[in-house]
Amino acid sequence: MLVTWLDRAGKRLGTVGEPGILAQVSLSPDGKTAAVLTHDSSGAKLAIWLFDLLRGLRTRFAFPGSASVWSPDGRTIVFQSNRLGRINLYRKLADGSRDEELLYADNTEKKPGSFSPDSKYLAYSALDQKTGFDIWILPDPLGPSGALTPYLFLQT
Repeated sequence: MLVTWLDRAGKRLGTVGEPGILAQVSLSPDGKTAAVLTHDSSGAKLAIWLFDLLRGLRTRFAFPGSASVWSPDGRTIVFQSNRLGRINLYRKLADGSRDEELLYADNTEKKPGSFSPDSKYLAYSALDQKTGFDIWILPDPLGPSGALTPYLFLQT
């Protein structure tokens, strides 16, 4: 499968990248870059690749990683990864100039949802064995990590 652009009538306008198993495409706020979930060459682990839609180039962004969301200014991507043995939230500058950092960890499986328009909050879902996926809010997701305290928004 390729990242393929279509017009509103469904006419194919172009493609980016090479064929592969692709999922969870997330466009940057300016529409110039797509974060795409793919499998590594063995097909075993998930990785996030960034596709430069103007130049047709792609670079590996986070491995292992999945379920990404862009900050409103397009400078940061928050994603989930199981690199500590459970699924936690990480963040990384979209230009790749720094390594990713652990944003928030606890004993639940988490998936980033979306930023508030002012970037002051990040909504994410967390799996609770009794209630299913609940929606949580993480204040100041672009601020200092480590002292973040999420709060429950909606228990399903």
